[in-house]
Amino acid sequence: TAAQHKSVDVSSVAVVAAFAGHVTMDAEAFGVTVSRRPGACDTNLTGYERGRLLDVLCHAKAVQRQCQEHETEFPDWVVSSDARDARPRVLWMAIRKEPNGGYHIHLSDA
Repeated sequence: TAAQHKSVDVSSVAVVAAFAGHVTMDAEAFGVTVSRRPGACDTNLTGYERGRLLDVLCHAKAVQRQCQEHETEFPDWVVSSDARDARPRVLWMAIRKEPNGGYHIHLSDA
């Protein structure tokens, strides 16, 4: 669907994680790891959602240097935002450097 191809700008929270520049997340990755609440974006998150996003961004920041020329994967333990059983699961995320110097985070295909 079209929603799967949208990106969510998470730059304002990314600054807290020490990212410099523009950072986006694939809408699906944002929904699974942060929130599926309609209209949620990085400027109107609850404290809990902001903490979830910051956790993902800190994991991404830890591998940021490895994705200068290629995409880099990293694991992230989360309880999916729409999980019924509240069991943590490891998700493989990926971060890639964009031609404009920003970064994009998405669920890994691997």
